[in-house]
Amino acid sequence: MKNLNFLLVLLCFNAFCSLHAQQYSVIKDSEYNSIYDLRPYCLADDGSIYKYVAPKKLAKYSVTGYLDVNFGVNGVVTIPDDNIDLMKFYNNSIYVIISNRYDAYLSKYSMAGILDTTFGNNGKVLIDSYMEDFLVNSDGSVYITGFGEVKKLLPNGSYDTNFGIIDTGNMYTEFKRSEDDSLIYFLRNGSNTIIKKNLPTGAVDLTFGNNGTLIFNSTLYPRAFFMNKLNEIFLFLNDNKTITKLKANGIVDDTFGSAGSIMIDFTALIDVGPNGPKYSLGGYPQLDFDSNSNLLIFARISNIHYSSLAILRFNNYGVTDNTFSNNKYFSTHGINGISGATAGNVDGYKILSDNEYLVTLQVRYGISPAIQSFKYKRIDLLSVDNLTNDNVLVYPNPVNNIINIRLKENEKLNDVKVYTMDGKLVQQSKNKNVSVTFLSVGAYIIEITTNNGSYRKKIIKQ
Repeated sequence: MKNLNFLLVLLCFNAFCSLHAQQYSVIKDSEYNSIYDLRPYCLADDGSIYKYVAPKKLAKYSVTGYLDVNFGVNGVVTIPDDNIDLMKFYNNSIYVIISNRYDAYLSKYSMAGILDTTFGNNGKVLIDSYMEDFLVNSDGSVYITGFGEVKKLLPNGSYDTNFGIIDTGNMYTEFKRSEDDSLIYFLRNGSNTIIKKNLPTGAVDLTFGNNGTLIFNSTLYPRAFFMNKLNEIFLFLNDNKTITKLKANGIVDDTFGSAGSIMIDFTALIDVGPNGPKYSLGGYPQLDFDSNSNLLIFARISNIHYSSLAILRFNNYGVTDNTFSNNKYFSTHGINGISGATAGNVDGYKILSDNEYLVTLQVRYGISPAIQSFKYKRIDLLSVDNLTNDNVLVYPNPVNNIINIRLKENEKLNDVKVYTMDGKLVQQSKNKNVSVTFLSVGAYIIEITTNNGSYRKKIIKQ
């Protein structure tokens, strides 16, 4: 009998754990104020956004998406630079490029929008050639690239003459830095794609690949690559579905996925039925890593009618993580219908925490392209039913037409939202009597926000 009781307890515990693993959903954060027309801009580590506003203005948006009134005057400061082309945030500083066909300037600002006059010549460095991109290292030194060359600036903005000039021989395709500030870049040379690695001194890292070089000369080659904190490299290949993992030394990691690769069928992420136009990947996906070394992939998928953002999660062995959202390893979020916008590629992203993601997308309103920010959060549905009779009462449940909300005296209603179980917002109200007549039969989440916090409960529409 004792053994039987133990088995029953164990079964219940396992069932609870299984249920817990299925209780997450990724939803759009409806409290975040989506920012439109961002370019040029940069994402700070905490999710705030700095944006250049012509002429000679720098605006800061807080983590909620609204102008940060504590920054400058009502969120805006005047700066000496104009016609900024590119901005990056690193190590609590803002770096900007002002370029033309023949030369460029690199400037450095503090988080308060003040020019750092200790950098270069009164805050500016003249780059004596066209400048395409730059990377800021952990020590404040800077890699700059353009016209097939890579140069290096010291933290004070002067040129590192010991580093010299790396002649790539071609316009680089993409480059990144490792955790030890080594430079990894790849370029196209005819039918070959070449990946190279140079040490912070400028010397070739002979321990990487074949004496510092990897060559892909097949029809399947990398289009983009990403690195984690272990300096492992993840290659996104040109078939638009394969991700291959390399160890830090450039050797394929055959413990990842199947023989070092995973394949993602982006056409299957949204079921359009047997006759519907399939979704396909648009542009390059973006890939990053959370605190548990899980892979998070941000991608735009679309068909001839609609566009969606897809967020996918794999564990560090390349196995799909079906605990991510609604028993699936991915979550999709429609981005058409936003004031008539259609969506382009993922432009930027920031993993704010393991359960919060800030994403910037290329969008088009009519003929005008722009960059717009969106925020998504992963909620634990086990915490949905946190309503008690002492604070908030929701009734009837199940419901046919109107769901009623009764609040305790010290609770003041701010907002009511109703979500599908996959996180789509389908109803919003500021009233205590919310119509759900138009909703299809099924389960939903109602989120009630008061002056004292937010409460969630699962409701059944019958």
